[in-house]
Amino acid sequence: MKRLGQFLLLFMALGLLAACRARQAPPTPTAPTVTPLAVTPAATRALPAPAPVPSEFRALYDELDAALAAFDKSFDASGGNFPVTFAAELLPANGNRGADLFKPTNLQGTRLWLDRLQQIGVQGVTVAIKYPILTPDFPDSAKYLEFFKTVASQVRQRGMKMDVEVGVIFPPPFSTLDVNYKAMSLDQFKAANKQMVATIVNEIKPDYLNLGAEPDTEARITGWRELNTPQVYTDLINYTLKDLNRGNTKIGAGIGTWGNLDFVKSYVTNTSLDFVALHIYPVTGDALQTAVAAVDLARQHNKRVILDEAWLYKMSAKEPPVSIAGNADIFRRDAYSFWAPLDQKFLALIAKLARAKNIEYVSIFWAQYLYAYLDYDPKFETMPYNDVTTRLNTIAAPNVVAGKLSSTGEFYKRLIADAR
Repeated sequence: MKRLGQFLLLFMALGLLAACRARQAPPTPTAPTVTPLAVTPAATRALPAPAPVPSEFRALYDELDAALAAFDKSFDASGGNFPVTFAAELLPANGNRGADLFKPTNLQGTRLWLDRLQQIGVQGVTVAIKYPILTPDFPDSAKYLEFFKTVASQVRQRGMKMDVEVGVIFPPPFSTLDVNYKAMSLDQFKAANKQMVATIVNEIKPDYLNLGAEPDTEARITGWRELNTPQVYTDLINYTLKDLNRGNTKIGAGIGTWGNLDFVKSYVTNTSLDFVALHIYPVTGDALQTAVAAVDLARQHNKRVILDEAWLYKMSAKEPPVSIAGNADIFRRDAYSFWAPLDQKFLALIAKLARAKNIEYVSIFWAQYLYAYLDYDPKFETMPYNDVTTRLNTIAAPNVVAGKLSSTGEFYKRLIADAR
């Protein structure tokens, strides 16, 4: 779910601020009520009072709260004390940003982001390196490789784990790059992607490499609908793994938990993958139960499990599930501060699931909300999405530079500390 175009201004501002620092009548809202979730001491410590929930979002808020509470009661976490690497998306280094990665201030912003995440207690970062940016014939592929090698070095210097997600570049406006997948065949893609994966393993040497966890998203972006079938996607994985010298990198693939569990069944029985990867966003319907079922399948076949993308998706079960990985109308909702209590409840529940089900690596996606939200204004609902995120960025960037956390950032920090 790598849609970063709307946050380019945040990363530009981060870099500039880091460089400067180195040089030197709306509806009546109601108070949120969240069903108690006693997972760790972090869940009970005092945090700033949450913003009131606008009446137009009250039904959705209550629906998501109920879904989280129901899932919390659905599995036994007694004795669950598995050591988890808590991580976050390294947003400034996301490959969908294209040539903006090369701006001098961006590397400064990336280092600053790493420092701030480390101060929270984050022990790992997830980096999106998407096809085709490291293929030899892609413009500036050598510069991309050098950038990501530098990032990997910076991650290791801080003693952090690194997870790389492959997959395909998103189209504009969610990326600055525009890849014409219609100009190539699926077989051509398979060969070039195999070469790129080998480059990542040999040159960047991440701890984890996720070959892809959203077959449906890749099928939609590329137009190769057959990718969204377990057999074809499994064939792609096996083609990529054949004769690959993995070194010390653990390699896996997975699903978004809104997807088809048959993919996981195929991975664990028909491939030599080291782990199953999960993406958790929607919590309504069967999504969370699918996550548990996927973990259980992996464990039955002696596969590790990582969760390398997660954030609470603010969508009702009554809304049509259009393009979960690219729905700006849903993403807009994330920015509002009244969601903070539910974001925190989601994080606590994911942590509980990880410790109970032996998920060894957990990475949150929208890490900018560890630093800032926007107080809701009804006019935001009619503004272009990029205008809303620009307003958010003006608050988030200086907060990142100053190390000033939002209530959700404080919660995640305490959650990690209590898990140690």
